[in-house]
Amino acid sequence: MDNYQKKDTLGWVIVAVLFAVGTIMIGYAILG
Repeated sequence: MDNYQKKDTLGWVIVAVLFAVGTIMIGYAILG
């Protein structure tokens, strides 16, 4: 269960990073 919790947290971190990168890319596209 502890291992699953770590894996779930890692998944959320990946989603957060992808969301941040996507937002930055969209921002550059609008400003550019």
